[in-house]
This record gives sequence, structure tokens and C-alpha cells, in this order.
Amino acid sequence: MNELRQQITGERGEYVRRDVYDKEHKALSDAVDARLKTLENSGSYRSGQLWVIGAIVVLVNLAMYFLGKK
Repeated sequence: MNELRQQITGERGEYVRRDVYDKEHKALSDAVDARLKTLENSGSYRSGQLWVIGAIVVLVNLAMYFLGKK
């Protein structure tokens, strides 16, 4: 019985306390969320730039087509 009690007491020291785990997990989760948000914003910004460039190319081609007909 004493050996079992000693084993359980020893194993308790190896576990992470819940309050420590929650604090560290929240900090890590917040850091990942911030990085993910940055990546999403960067991707949407690039996507918007491509749409604008595409629209300009189309408008220039239309202008050249209609102005070249005269």
C-alpha cells in the first residue's frame, strides 16, 4: 500500500496544474490567432490587388479596342 501511495504521490508531481495549463494554452492560442489573422489579411490584400490589376487590364483593352475602331 505504501508503495502505491508513493507512486501516486510521485506521479502527481509530474502533471501540469490546470491553472498553469489554461494560462499557457490561452497565450499560445492568442499568438496563433494573431498570426493567422495576419496571414488572412495579407492574402485578402493580395487578392484585392490582383482584382484591381485585372480590371485595369480589361479597361485598357476595351479602350484600345473602341478607340482603335475610329
